[in-house]
Amino acid sequence: DISNYSKLTFDSTSGVIKPLLTGNTSDGSFYRLTANRASPLGPELRDIELEKVDLEFYDQDSITLNLSSEFAKYLASTNSAILFDNIKGKTFDGYYFTANSVSMNLDTSFILVDGPVIGRNNNNNVYFEAGKIEVHDKGAKIFFSSGVKLNLENLKKEIKK
Repeated sequence: DISNYSKLTFDSTSGVIKPLLTGNTSDGSFYRLTANRASPLGPELRDIELEKVDLEFYDQDSITLNLSSEFAKYLASTNSAILFDNIKGKTFDGYYFTANSVSMNLDTSFILVDGPVIGRNNNNNVYFEAGKIEVHDKGAKIFFSSGVKLNLENLKKEIKK
């Protein structure tokens, strides 16, 4: 329930309990970030450190990506965010994954997932591992690299049915 959260602005100069930050990426996607706590960082207090973070991206009214982490930093100079420690993600089409960190540029929507990244889909018929995943063009292009493993065995069995 977002009514329990306080509006967080980039002009905040002191910590905020239960912050809420919303905005749009350059491609028009809407995002909503909530956390348990936010603290300003840096010489001008423009950067923000967050604890217990939940970040959601929307395309119109539909959620496309949900990320959660123990900690995150928002860097105002590059309009980017870094989520780290116990990353859990879920995509709109039913894929779940865990990772070490996620870096994203909110202007370009470029996302780098640093692993090991381990994931599966809702039906458990697709399983993957990778050292890194790059997401470009709102997910239209996804690149897996470094020790990639992909298991489609259960998917093949379903197709044969």
